[in-house]
Amino acid sequence: KPYQNFYLCLKENWKDMDDELYEGYPEKMQLCVASSRVGDTAFCREQDAVTFRTGNMLPCLERSEDKASVFYFSPVHFDGALLGFTVLQRELCTQPVINVVYRNWLRYINNALEMARSKDRLEILSVRDAMTGAYNRRGMYEMYKSMLSEARESDSLFVSVVDMDGLKYVNDTFGHAEGDFGIITVCNVLMSVAKSNEICVRSGGDEFFLIGIGSYTREDEAARAMEFREAVAKASESAGKPYPLSASIGCAVFSDCRKISLDNALSETDERMYRYKVKNRQHRGI
Repeated sequence: KPYQNFYLCLKENWKDMDDELYEGYPEKMQLCVASSRVGDTAFCREQDAVTFRTGNMLPCLERSEDKASVFYFSPVHFDGALLGFTVLQRELCTQPVINVVYRNWLRYINNALEMARSKDRLEILSVRDAMTGAYNRRGMYEMYKSMLSEARESDSLFVSVVDMDGLKYVNDTFGHAEGDFGIITVCNVLMSVAKSNEICVRSGGDEFFLIGIGSYTREDEAARAMEFREAVAKASESAGKPYPLSASIGCAVFSDCRKISLDNALSETDERMYRYKVKNRQHRGI
């Protein structure tokens, strides 16, 4: 002290531990925290963050001031991975007092942000499948509970059960890496056809669920199944693999989402998927 303003600027995806940056800065940054002792802008909520071009260094530097100021820029990082930078502003006429206290405080900021990132990562892993990014079963039940609490009395439950075809053949013939590619591709296709009110779940192995609550009709069962099959066919063609990518799907609409349990709805839809898989195998055999 004394200082006029303090700013914390972070890269936009600073919580993403799979996208680390060890050299340079991204093209854009976010001003996430602003603290002022002179009545300037002050906020610390995520929804108030301001995105700016990194080359501008700080949004307030673009405006003219009556008095000259000194700005101390300090990197924010953890174990060599960039998170962002802090800025401390003071009047030019005051004596410089940047010392070990400030440097130690910056270390606390670095550690606190890394702890926040780790906590966020663990929360994501607890409800998401690591390989595909879809919800796992725990995430499915948590999300469905939230969806059900916001449902209207007239809303229906829509469920799709998807099972990749020929995974064992792909694993045995081309290797498990190719099998994983097939699983991820099928999941990506399912996510691409999902609506904003629907969630995609990897229930395990090569089986997936698509679950939604809203205004559905029986016509949606065949229409959504066809949409998915066409999307898988396009993905298979684009992949250019020496094996075809395909998946069996069963879709069901339940008129009152509150009168049937999710597990029962999934079980009934799974039977439809299995019947389609058996029928499709017979058709290929002919």
